[in-house]
Amino acid sequence: MVNVGTEISSVATGIKWQNWSIRDLNGQNELLHTNPIVNRSICNYFKRLMYVGAEVNLTYVVHNTMLEGIGIYKTFENDPFDDDPNSFRELKPKEVNRLVFTTRIFTSLRLKNSSLTYGVNVVSPEFNLSEKKWHAFGSLRFNFYL
Repeated sequence: MVNVGTEISSVATGIKWQNWSIRDLNGQNELLHTNPIVNRSICNYFKRLMYVGAEVNLTYVVHNTMLEGIGIYKTFENDPFDDDPNSFRELKPKEVNRLVFTTRIFTSLRLKNSSLTYGVNVVSPEFNLSEKKWHAFGSLRFNFYL
């Protein structure tokens, strides 16, 4: 995946495993509600209603505007026409980790007219300072379908 944007420009590759085909999921990685629910056994019931997946990505960061400031190229060190002051929190290029690992584990439970999704993301340090550490965050989402 190539990402060129105002916040981050990067190139990424990774691998993903999931217990459902891509044809059975919508654009938000949730189970489609067009498949019938069959209650033959408890094992088949959960197999039909649960979606589980995991992915691991390696990203090479070309430029991270949130850490390095605006612009890949510095045209002027002190621009006399720039009204905004330069940030004193900008990191030097050697202080930014160019290789970032991300891991995501998620599960979704399909109900009759809704779905409940829970996910955990783990991200490697994005900079080389004394506070560098791995960080994780989770998400919980409830969707109701009309």
